[in-house]
Amino acid sequence: MLNIKSLTINYGKRTILKSVNAEFKRGTITVIKGESGSGKSSLLNVLGLMQAASNYEYTFDNTVVSNFNDKERADFRLHNIGFVFQQSNLIQELTAKENLIVPMSIAGKNTDIEKKAHELIRYVGLEKVWNDYPGSLSGGEEQRLAVARAIANDADIILADEPTASLDAANSSKVLDLFSKLAHELNKIVIVVSHNESVEKYADVIYEIKDENLVVTKSLAVRVKPDISSVQTKPSQKRSLMRFVRYY
Repeated sequence: MLNIKSLTINYGKRTILKSVNAEFKRGTITVIKGESGSGKSSLLNVLGLMQAASNYEYTFDNTVVSNFNDKERADFRLHNIGFVFQQSNLIQELTAKENLIVPMSIAGKNTDIEKKAHELIRYVGLEKVWNDYPGSLSGGEEQRLAVARAIANDADIILADEPTASLDAANSSKVLDLFSKLAHELNKIVIVVSHNESVEKYADVIYEIKDENLVVTKSLAVRVKPDISSVQTKPSQKRSLMRFVRYY
């Protein structure tokens, strides 16, 4: 479980969120909604340890992450958090397979990264584009590949910022179905920021930002299933790709 206590986010003299408390359980999809500028993305950035905040408590499975130093935060982010953005942010010079191999190589978590990458490609239904470059993929395919990349390191926390904003209804459904599988089959914590009302039907919990606070507008009991072993990772290196990433 991920818990946030007493979180306040300020921009200059303006308070966006004040003394926010929230919990995010394994096996659930939580949607965060609110008006533009209400602090949705800022909250997601804090949850992803991409934005600093002070005098608050961030705990994950009883570990107080908010006490970590910069290096410990970076390590936690690498091994425990997966990001899916509005744009896929894939490396255009790498194939679909290589876009998955790179994060696994950096984390050093898999002895057979090509096998693992193929499992992930199959999991998101992209076997036919295994060796294709992102530029030849559709928007929906790119975003599904981005979802695969987000779980390449067995991240327990998946953070998605407007992941369907650039997609049509059919591709949005495919991406959201994947989030549902991640939460309900792989027991991940999935947190989605979105303006899209169709996203809400996939949510187990909905938080709405109102008056500088988080208000629960939907909460359902969810069956939590055990992790699927076929998508677990082990230590590894991929030197040729790592040299490319450093150069890139």
